[in-house]
Amino acid sequence: MKEQFRFIRFVLVPLLTFTFVSLGYILSLTDEYGQQFVRTEPFKILVDIGTSVIYTLICSEISLRLFVWLQQHFPIETKLKKLILSHLFLTAFIWIDVFTLSQLLIYGYDTQEKVYLIKTNILFALVVAIGMNAVQVGMLLFERWREQLQETEELKRVSLEAQNEALKQQIDPHFLFNSLNTLTALIEEEPRLATKFVKELSNVYRYVLQSKDTSLIPLEDELTFIRAYLYLHELRFGDNLRVTIDTAEASEHLGLPPLALQLCVENVVKHNIISKRQPLSLKIYATEHTITVSNALQIKRTPPTSTNLGLRNIRHRYSLLTPLPVEVQQTENTFSVTLPLLPLKYEENERTQSAQMKTESSMEELAV
Repeated sequence: MKEQFRFIRFVLVPLLTFTFVSLGYILSLTDEYGQQFVRTEPFKILVDIGTSVIYTLICSEISLRLFVWLQQHFPIETKLKKLILSHLFLTAFIWIDVFTLSQLLIYGYDTQEKVYLIKTNILFALVVAIGMNAVQVGMLLFERWREQLQETEELKRVSLEAQNEALKQQIDPHFLFNSLNTLTALIEEEPRLATKFVKELSNVYRYVLQSKDTSLIPLEDELTFIRAYLYLHELRFGDNLRVTIDTAEASEHLGLPPLALQLCVENVVKHNIISKRQPLSLKIYATEHTITVSNALQIKRTPPTSTNLGLRNIRHRYSLLTPLPVEVQQTENTFSVTLPLLPLKYEENERTQSAQMKTESSMEELAV
């Protein structure tokens, strides 16, 4: 698309300008003054054609950048009609004014020659202005349609990939082996606790399956799930895993991509030592608009095989919903991941803003 737009700007527009201005002179042969002018002033005709080409290139670039600037005030997703009308008016105004001024400077004032040249080309200036407006709006709408189609497919793919990754981690033989060993011990020693263990294990799997078609999940639902998930690990590790959850400061009606917290917690358990000698502290806490998973850094001497899909998937899924970043911080003693909390209607509103930002970025790239 970028190469096609450059072709239109720097090849097609000058070629059309040359063609239309030349046709204007050919048509002027039906006019007595036009016939005389063509015969007696061939050099001025060439200068006029060359000037028109240069003028068209300059005005088309101004028009393009004007279109990018207007989008800041009239987003294409919500104010398309105002964007088109304001761009059309300003573009036509600029084209006609610049054209008239250039003709007056070149051919003087109050002469029959000046009137003739302006009359010959003024309609062309207006037609090109309208044409450039149509081309820019049309190409941008097509580009946005294609981007939105790709984003929809990408969001579905990444969401499914994240769900599959979570299921892989939970159905991992080591996870099942440890869970079943814990369950076996509980059945013999504490049957009531074993019943609760099975209930929480079923909650974990139920949540994974129920949230597979959702882009954002309420924070309260995600925390209910993560407590069930952590309960399984707390039974496995006992007091060696010390979990603190504090989300009192989080605003209501906020959410995050499903299983985002689970992937963060799974990374903590997977990569850190958890033992009597080195109990692991894990904190989950929220501010008004973020939630953070933080842990003491106790990296295993023999790190498990990692594909780094966890954090990469989280970042990728957030990037499709919002420009807000996922922050990862590591110090000598701690490791933390901070996730933005998004309004549950954020997906619709913010995707519009994100689309606007991408549109402006696309147009700025096209203008380069």
